Amino acid sequence: MHLTRSFLLLLIISGVADGGYIEQDKSVLMPLALGNYWTMNFRAPNVSGEMDRGELTIRVITDSLVTGDQWFYIVGGLLDDMWWANQSNGLNVRGDKYSGLLFKYPAEKGDIYPAIANSKVLVVETNRQIRVPAGTFSCYEYLHYDAGGNIRFFLAPDIGIVKVLFYGGEESAVGEVELIEYSTKYQ
Repeated sequence: MHLTRSFLLLLIISGVADGGYIEQDKSVLMPLALGNYWTMNFRAPNVSGEMDRGELTIRVITDSLVTGDQWFYIVGGLLDDMWWANQSNGLNVRGDKYSGLLFKYPAEKGDIYPAIANSKVLVVETNRQIRVPAGTFSCYEYLHYDAGGNIRFFLAPDIGIVKVLFYGGEESAVGEVELIEYSTKYQ
């Protein structure tokens, strides 16, 4: 299940999409529209065990209709082959290797559901205050877990990913991603 943990780390480091504008009549977990971007600091161990540090910018670059749903293509990191969509059950992804629900939204504290890459997800909190360089946000906290370790995601509705903590079977985080700047809009 090391592959699952690596996939989710790459998924977050890889990006958010830069697609077309969509009309929004309700809150979404991650606003997807052309021109949206999220810049983040990251700290994560590399394959040799050393700590990599840097900055990445995730961007929505295009959109497409797939079976009547609007999907947005996201780039900005190591895994650029994913389409993202806000659907009635939450934030979903679609790619060559993985497709399905990533983050249930809306969700209730204590919800548990299966997610991509054979992981399970626990909704730990729906109103966790998280402070990062970009500000303080009220976030949903999701715990993705499998035999290879855990990843905690903090997403603020109508903002997107605010913070990610990686646990490789450790009690303390071995890596993190934090939002430093973002621009989101709807038409």
